[in-house]
Amino acid sequence: MERVDGPLLRWTMSLWKQSAAAGVFAVGTGVVGRCTNVEVRQCAVRGVVAVYGGSITLIGANKTTVHHNCTEHPSHYCGLEVYGSCSSTIQLVTPFDQRYRLH
Repeated sequence: MERVDGPLLRWTMSLWKQSAAAGVFAVGTGVVGRCTNVEVRQCAVRGVVAVYGGSITLIGANKTTVHHNCTEHPSHYCGLEVYGSCSSTIQLVTPFDQRYRLH
């Protein structure tokens, strides 16, 4: 799990696979994660999470995917999740490739 607690974190061309919780997790007001050409897959609980004011931007660039997450608790969680504050956001910036799906 990658947890963002600083003001800004950027990832380019990364893979988060089989995390025990969430693949990418931004917590707190003013915390910003910017992900370009990343793949988040097969995480046990959630794929990408922004909570309590955290913000994550997923930039497609034809390679960003979030798929086949929630492997341990598929009926309780989702691939992308925002909670804890109305200022928490996950932004999707196109273009995404043809394989992009929310699971």
